[in-house]
Amino acid sequence: MEMTNMSNTFTTLSPLRAVRLSSDSPEATGPLKSELHEKALEKSREEGYEAGRRDAEAAHAEAIQQIKAFQSNTLEGLVKHEESLFSEAEQALPELILEGVRRIIEGWQPKGEEIEKLVHEILAGLGGEAGPVRVFLSPGDNHQMRSLHEDLEREFPGVAIIEDPQLRSGECYVRGRFGITDGRFAAKLENMRKVFL
Repeated sequence: MEMTNMSNTFTTLSPLRAVRLSSDSPEATGPLKSELHEKALEKSREEGYEAGRRDAEAAHAEAIQQIKAFQSNTLEGLVKHEESLFSEAEQALPELILEGVRRIIEGWQPKGEEIEKLVHEILAGLGGEAGPVRVFLSPGDNHQMRSLHEDLEREFPGVAIIEDPQLRSGECYVRGRFGITDGRFAAKLENMRKVFL
């Protein structure tokens, strides 16, 4: 049998069985396959690393966008909530102030000098031409003012001090020819309410 190898020819006397023909020796093909395998493996690693890096960068960028959106929404929500709270506080503040004043007034127990000052201020505001005037005080305040009745009658002729059991200590009202000057707590609080609201 005669075989031709591209440039060489050789002849064998018996037929060839289980013979493997190769252009290279087995030692030469082993390392070559191994090098190709290593190069392919290294290329696959690099491609996998790059794909993973790109995926990680995309996921990182998306996470940053989500965080920024969350932060922006949170800040906008806080600003709206702050405006809402400020508006509610602004509406509630006058009522809170009036309630505080009411509680202070209810607990106030004026002294004789404070009652005298209050009555003097009211009578002075009426002027000397007010004519006969009646000052209404609580029974307790009237009792404290007994020693001052004569002084008031000399300073303001025609003044009469009258007890009104419906009045609390510190309250009074004056009735004269021009009407009523109200010094009751409820009237004072109502005047404050009109100013605030």
